[in-house]
Amino acid sequence: MSAQNLKLALKIAAQTTGKEQIKQLVNELENIATSSKGADNEAGKLSKELDSLANQQNLINNFQKSASNLEKQELATVAAAQALEKLQKEAQDTNKPFVQLARSLNVAEKDLVEMRGELTKQTAKHKTLQTQLNKTGVNTKNLSAKKRELA
Repeated sequence: MSAQNLKLALKIAAQTTGKEQIKQLVNELENIATSSKGADNEAGKLSKELDSLANQQNLINNFQKSASNLEKQELATVAAAQALEKLQKEAQDTNKPFVQLARSLNVAEKDLVEMRGELTKQTAKHKTLQTQLNKTGVNTKNLSAKKRELA
């Protein structure tokens, strides 16, 4: 083979090899781009999942606070009802002036009505939170276990 032919053969081989390497690089870059898009999609899914879990955690905390407040309001309402009942009994069994007893009874009745109204509002709010939690898949009867899962 002449020097001229050898040069030509080497030149052709270099061009062919270079094209194949470029094709390989292009294929690798396309694979990387596809993987990157998949990773972006996964990151988006994970972000949505984290937001959902944070929302569930907030709902659980609000539900627990609501349950505590509701229990306190129920106890206060029962105590007010008992106090009113006691005043009514006193009114029947006492010689206190009627005006003073009437005022005390009116105040106690008004307080009890307000407390029952507040209790009704808190109960409705609590039920709304319970519904929201149920929609997110949280069983409100076993909040401690769900809270541990989210932690």
